[in-house]
Amino acid sequence: EKQKDVLIAERDTVQFDLKIAQAHSQALATQVDAARARTGAAEAHIQAMSEEQGGMLAKAHAMEREKVELEKALEIAKSDIKYVRVSQRKGYQSRDKERELVNKEMRWLMSIAKDITDEGKSRPVLANSLWAVVARFQSLQTRAKAELLASEARGATSAVDLR
Repeated sequence: EKQKDVLIAERDTVQFDLKIAQAHSQALATQVDAARARTGAAEAHIQAMSEEQGGMLAKAHAMEREKVELEKALEIAKSDIKYVRVSQRKGYQSRDKERELVNKEMRWLMSIAKDITDEGKSRPVLANSLWAVVARFQSLQTRAKAELLASEARGATSAVDLR
């Protein structure tokens, strides 16, 4: 009987140890499940970060392409500005030359007007002065037509350049 009691006590001890081991095993299984859940969450986070990084790289590439396009547009605009400034300078020079010619013409016409109004001048001198005025106006008319044609040609060339 004593032996039976010892065996029962050992059995109870082993059952108790088994229950402790099962509880410990269950706790370890719960920890493993929690670790797997954390690992899954970390992998999802890494995936999300990778996708975000990919999106950011695509955006950076798009911005770089836009920058290149804007730099090209800026160079074209600078070139156009340079062309306009050169054209303006030429226009100012042309205007100044024209002003100088007009002043010269006015002095010449004043001289002829003086000859015409001078009662001491002979009729042939007056006739020559009048013919000089007529010839000059014909010359100015011809030059104005030539300048108009040249201006239209420059306008056509500028339109082609701008295209």
